[in-house]
Amino acid sequence: MAHPQAIDVEGDAKKTGAVAIDPVRSQLRPGTVASQGIFFWGVPTERENWFTTTSPHPDLPDTVIKGADRITAQIFGTVE
Repeated sequence: MAHPQAIDVEGDAKKTGAVAIDPVRSQLRPGTVASQGIFFWGVPTERENWFTTTSPHPDLPDTVIKGADRITAQIFGTVE
């Protein structure tokens, strides 16, 4: 169901090594088979999201933790 993310480089699709996801919802790209409810977080999203292996720092808006919070909110239906 998942496929590699690709970017266009002068008309040629180059694979980045990341899983193709919707960066806002952390789900498989819209239009893929069974994308509803399938989330990717962390290392598989590297290059779509950056610094997925860094440790969070206290009192800073950490993107890895924010991503986990977004996924959790979607699973439990606390966001649209």
